[in-house]
Amino acid sequence: MKRFDDAASCEWLCAMISQQMGLPNDQVHPHMRLVSDLGIDSLELQSLLLAIEDALGVIPEGAQMQRITTVSDLHMSVLQLLEAKCA
Repeated sequence: MKRFDDAASCEWLCAMISQQMGLPNDQVHPHMRLVSDLGIDSLELQSLLLAIEDALGVIPEGAQMQRITTVSDLHMSVLQLLEAKCA
């Protein structure tokens, strides 16, 4: 199984957010805040998380979600969950 920890994985996540939000791919970047920059509301976030779970089999929850504010934060959270799943 290929490790999900390179720049391509972040690009994949940005593309998924773009698709879920109906935004052009070049308008989503790792440093962007999910709520204030991208306008993701709680229902859209839940939909995004479910899409990630469908694709990868992991989903950030609870306290982990409290720490996620940017696309990069979400990326790192997903990486940690995948590493734990593969360990």
